[in-house]
Amino acid sequence: MDIARCVESGLIYTGNDFARLDPINLERMRRLLQCPECNGPGYFRKSSRNRGAPCFGARHADGCRLTVPNFDRLDDRADEERYRAELMNPGNRIVVDFDYGAHDRPEWIDGANCAQSRTRASYMHGTDGGGRQDVRVHRRLSSLLRTLINAPAFGQSDVIMEVAECGEIAARDFFVPILDVTVQYAGQFRGYWGLLSDARYHSDQQLWLNGGGRNHVSFCVQRHHVDEIVQRYRISDEEDFAGAYVLVTGMLQISRQGKRYCVIADPRCIALKFT
Repeated sequence: MDIARCVESGLIYTGNDFARLDPINLERMRRLLQCPECNGPGYFRKSSRNRGAPCFGARHADGCRLTVPNFDRLDDRADEERYRAELMNPGNRIVVDFDYGAHDRPEWIDGANCAQSRTRASYMHGTDGGGRQDVRVHRRLSSLLRTLINAPAFGQSDVIMEVAECGEIAARDFFVPILDVTVQYAGQFRGYWGLLSDARYHSDQQLWLNGGGRNHVSFCVQRHHVDEIVQRYRISDEEDFAGAYVLVTGMLQISRQGKRYCVIADPRCIALKFT
């Protein structure tokens, strides 16, 4: 996206003009950006992941004329088939799997007899070949995040999530978009997800991933977890986080100053997808 609007001033900037702002104003204003066409939440990247020119991006509303197609980069045909299957039928009961990298593919389980083997038809359509629809599937956070991005209706569905920390809960109650995080969620374990505006290291070497301005939630990566997350996602510097999608499972907290934040207690509790 070539241009973005600052909600504070109402001014529209090009990427190069925004990059010329003094550092203090730039860091503050980059959390206050939106698409000038659809008002979707925006972000600024000083340089793209391939070290291109400064640019903007946004979570556009459907039909926005400034939308740039965002194609998933899938490793092979098997990944593509599995991903399409997840979108077609995410399962009517989903067990959230925090064992990062432990499975090569989702584990489909019939609710009646817990048989774990399935035909291709059952994988694609969520049945056991006999028409039954009582299906449980183990899904990792990375898989859930991709589905939230590409099939928005999933996050508002009645699909039952099985989460160890909060039992059974409907997807519409479990997944909370970053822009919808309010103080009412304080103390609640949920799946908070959306676009990151930026990330910054604090003096204590904790890494803070910001979902926008002061009124939006931020996520704290404790210093003893930073290296694992940076290595897993091949992060070169903080700018790589700008515009990334994130899904964090954790408990919302409110600081004395009213800031909403969530501490990432375990690296398995975060998934990132870069744009």
